Amino acid sequence: VGNTDTPTPFYLQPTLGGSEILRGFGSYRLRDDAVWTATAEYRWHVQRWVDVAPFVDVGAVAGRFGALHDVRLAVTPGIGIRARTNEHVLGRLDFASGRDGQRLIITLSAPF
Repeated sequence: VGNTDTPTPFYLQPTLGGSEILRGFGSYRLRDDAVWTATAEYRWHVQRWVDVAPFVDVGAVAGRFGALHDVRLAVTPGIGIRARTNEHVLGRLDFASGRDGQRLIITLSAPF
């Protein structure tokens, strides 16, 4: 049985930020022992190979789960363009904004 008073090493703590979770923040930007996150994304098929996807990511981190309701909520709205086939997303370009500024994300995968 471990000691619950020992802090979790930073490299083992869950994180928020990056190209998939809270896209308006850099990778590993927010970290602590308790994390929650949610994403709402609507993909609008505008042409045969192209989708437009407005989205909003929200989340929070805290030292313990009971404190999550007391911390400042991180919100990162944005918009993306998806190159796609009928079955797969081939690549994406996302523009997201957060309290740290704006980010442009280019990847060859779907966000989730």
